[in-house]
Amino acid sequence: MENFVIRPVTREDVLETEKLATLAWLNPCDLEKECDPETFNTDGMMGLVTPENEIAAYITEIPFESNFDGHKVGMNGISCVGTKPEYRYG
Repeated sequence: MENFVIRPVTREDVLETEKLATLAWLNPCDLEKECDPETFNTDGMMGLVTPENEIAAYITEIPFESNFDGHKVGMNGISCVGTKPEYRYG
């Protein structure tokens, strides 16, 4: 995966990441009706991007607090991950 970059997902990437999510999770939906890039929250989303600026994979992290040994500590959880089949196992 030479020359791939990791960068935040932008509003322009939203439909591509959601198509990838439906493929990865076998969750059919009408993205044109259900996914509005203008209101979609991309906070915490990072994408693996090809040299041609195509999203090859993405991940979404959600920050939260957890209790550890009686103390509140910051944690990150992963809420969604998707990779296009042609970029898997690389």
